[in-house]
Amino acid sequence: MKDLEGFQIAYATIVLILAVFGICTNSVALLTIWKSPRLRTVFHRLIASLCISDFISASISPLFAYRRYWGSDEWELGETSCRVIWGLDFCTSYVTSMHITFFALIRLFSICRPQAFGHFKSWHAKVFISTAWVIAILTGFIPMAYWTGVTEYSDETAVVPPPANDDWCRNKPTEAHKWPSCTFKLDCLQDLRIYTTTAYIIFYYIPVLIMIVTTFLITRIIHKQRAARKNLMGFRSFPNKVEMKRRRKEYQMTAQLSLIVGSFVIGYIPGAVYHHFTLNGNVTREADWLFGMASYTCMRLSECLNPIFYYLSSGKMRMETLRIFSEKTYRKAIEEKRAKGLAHLSKPASKTNQTSSLTGPA
Repeated sequence: MKDLEGFQIAYATIVLILAVFGICTNSVALLTIWKSPRLRTVFHRLIASLCISDFISASISPLFAYRRYWGSDEWELGETSCRVIWGLDFCTSYVTSMHITFFALIRLFSICRPQAFGHFKSWHAKVFISTAWVIAILTGFIPMAYWTGVTEYSDETAVVPPPANDDWCRNKPTEAHKWPSCTFKLDCLQDLRIYTTTAYIIFYYIPVLIMIVTTFLITRIIHKQRAARKNLMGFRSFPNKVEMKRRRKEYQMTAQLSLIVGSFVIGYIPGAVYHHFTLNGNVTREADWLFGMASYTCMRLSECLNPIFYYLSSGKMRMETLRIFSEKTYRKAIEEKRAKGLAHLSKPASKTNQTSSLTGPA
């Protein structure tokens, strides 16, 4: 691994920077939602739970960098810490997957059935959030905490691909593949292969398909509704001020969902593919390390980008953050917003509008 030492240091540095950034940004977003009465909506409660998940994931990410580099041959942080970081990593990944899928589905529901969506209260979101965390703990944290631990590497404890019609077990010598010291403690890995195949289909591949299809449907429905409003209102009075405000809201909604879904795909799918890749056992340690660190860096990047996407697509969150952390800046922003609104109202009518008013019906 000496030839990879430069890459190892670079990846460890990147992971550390992303961890600090992820902890800070998710903390700010979570504190803003918690302290602001205006952000007690269904969607913002889901975002708050996502921030908690990303905060936990960012907090343990330096330990995974340590696992892949300094603690690769000998994990010195104890058996419990090894089990906990594996359990939390899978738990938070499953939570994120369920939350974003639900987020996309209720966005679609709010567009298709806006009146019925009005009956959807915050306690409904709380029930889903609690259920999602319980499911993630039962299916992610507990199995990983039970199956993982600290092992001392030797040629006799490595993992090799199985011969035909044979179980994939430990205690077979090889120089081709070594896992870090903090890893799975299983005599045979058949159960793990079945688990990862099933769990990734349920928590990654199917949700990604639902997210993409739902985002496409939302965009299509918004365009159809916009065309219907245009035919109803007529060309002369469309778009008016109310319509432009509605369009901005629709754009923010679709942009937020698209960015969050894209972040999930980029951040979590490479990790799922990597686990299938490494479980084949037919790879060198160098290739396994490069693929593992690249996929884990994608995941860390995703958890850092999510809070940025929340703020880019939500003016309400930006204003509430200013109000909570800087009252002076918040008041200045309010004054500028009011000034722009007054300037828009006092702006003389354009020639097109004047002509329309003269040629229109009496």
